Amino acid sequence: RNCGVRNPGCSAEDIIDAEEKGIKMILGMLYVLYRKYRMRVDPSDSGGSKKTREEDMLLEWVRTVLRNKGFEEEAESVQSFRTSFNDGRVFLALAKCYDGDNNTFDYEEARAKPALDRLTEAFDFAESSMGVSKLLDAGEVAEGNMDERALALYTSLYYHAFKTKAELEQMQETVGASAEQLEMQKKGKEELIKMNYE
Repeated sequence: RNCGVRNPGCSAEDIIDAEEKGIKMILGMLYVLYRKYRMRVDPSDSGGSKKTREEDMLLEWVRTVLRNKGFEEEAESVQSFRTSFNDGRVFLALAKCYDGDNNTFDYEEARAKPALDRLTEAFDFAESSMGVSKLLDAGEVAEGNMDERALALYTSLYYHAFKTKAELEQMQETVGASAEQLEMQKKGKEELIKMNYE
């Protein structure tokens, strides 16, 4: 309550007696915590969206990333977690956005494949290059049998991978600029010593 998290009805007894009562309440509590602390998208990352539901902000972030990288068709198709991710085009486009000009995989070739193959290619790339574990079964997603919450949770891992990459690039730029300044100071100092010597 103090953290602003609505308890879905999980009590201390539910946790202690999980073997007898099952883990449904515990999973519900974990999902609520995950929504609050890991699914929340920074409004500046989702195009300044005024939406407050974590899932809606995440969908808006996906649309913003895809539009910014020129994937208009895929961005327009992002309406809900229930229907928009099943054919693999959105996950594949997100993978290409992350990959950028590296061409780790042939996007056009992968895009022409069936939904199951697109999803497999996107999930493989996410695991190997983005550090996003394969939490979903590509077959279940392609068939439309995947729970919306699972898709939202998995998509939030893409968000954090993109955010981490941006932070690392910013740090590298800062370190690069600092190294450049140090080099200039060193040259300046060497020139002053040389002038004094002369």
